Amino acid sequence: AKYILVNTHDLFNDFLEKIKQRKEFVFDTETTSISAMEADLVGISFSWKSEEAYYIFLRKNYKIY
Repeated sequence: AKYILVNTHDLFNDFLEKIKQRKEFVFDTETTSISAMEADLVGISFSWKSEEAYYIFLRKNYKIY
Protein backbone atom coordinates (compact mmCIF):
# COMPACT_ATOMS: atom_id res chain seq x y z
CA ALA A 1 0.00 0.00 0.00
CA LYS A 2 1.09 3.56 -0.65
CA TYR A 3 0.02 6.22 1.82
CA ILE A 4 1.22 9.79 1.34
CA LEU A 5 1.28 12.29 4.19
CA VAL A 6 0.62 15.68 2.62
CA ASN A 7 2.75 17.85 4.90
CA THR A 8 4.50 20.32 2.59
CA HIS A 9 3.32 22.93 0.09
CA ASP A 10 4.83 20.91 -2.77
CA LEU A 11 3.04 17.71 -1.74
CA PHE A 12 -0.22 19.65 -1.32
CA ASN A 13 0.11 21.18 -4.79
CA ASP A 14 0.86 17.73 -6.23
CA PHE A 15 -2.20 16.31 -4.44
CA LEU A 16 -4.39 19.15 -5.79
CA GLU A 17 -3.26 18.57 -9.37
CA LYS A 18 -3.99 14.85 -9.10
CA ILE A 19 -7.41 15.18 -7.45
CA LYS A 20 -8.52 17.81 -9.99
CA GLN A 21 -8.15 15.14 -12.70
CA ARG A 22 -10.55 12.73 -10.95
CA LYS A 23 -14.26 12.48 -11.55
CA GLU A 24 -14.72 10.43 -8.37
CA PHE A 25 -12.85 9.91 -5.12
CA VAL A 26 -13.57 8.88 -1.56
CA PHE A 27 -12.66 10.68 1.61
CA ASP A 28 -12.63 9.89 5.30
CA THR A 29 -12.33 12.18 8.27
CA GLU A 30 -10.19 11.56 11.33
CA THR A 31 -11.58 13.09 14.52
CA THR A 32 -10.91 13.20 18.24
CA SER A 33 -14.19 11.43 19.07
CA ILE A 34 -16.87 9.25 17.51
CA SER A 35 -19.50 11.64 18.88
CA ALA A 36 -20.23 14.21 16.18
CA MET A 37 -21.17 16.89 18.71
CA GLU A 38 -17.91 16.51 20.66
CA ALA A 39 -15.41 15.71 17.91
CA ASP A 40 -12.71 17.99 16.57
CA LEU A 41 -11.45 17.42 13.04
CA VAL A 42 -7.85 16.14 12.98
CA GLY A 43 -7.34 15.30 9.31
CA ILE A 44 -8.85 14.09 6.06
CA SER A 45 -7.76 11.21 3.84
CA PHE A 46 -8.54 10.96 0.13
CA SER A 47 -8.30 8.04 -2.27
CA TRP A 48 -9.17 7.25 -5.87
CA LYS A 49 -7.07 4.12 -6.33
CA SER A 50 -6.97 0.84 -4.43
CA GLU A 51 -4.26 0.76 -1.74
CA GLU A 52 -3.24 4.38 -2.33
CA ALA A 53 -4.31 7.36 -0.24
CA TYR A 54 -3.35 10.91 0.67
CA TYR A 55 -3.67 12.16 4.23
CA ILE A 56 -3.90 15.86 5.10
CA PHE A 57 -3.20 16.53 8.78
CA LEU A 58 -5.14 19.61 9.93
CA ARG A 59 -4.25 20.11 13.61
CA LYS A 60 -0.84 21.36 14.64
CA ASN A 61 -1.07 20.57 18.36
CA TYR A 62 -2.51 17.06 18.20
CA LYS A 63 -0.39 14.11 19.35
CA ILE A 64 -0.47 10.94 17.28
CA TYR A 65 -0.15 7.78 19.39
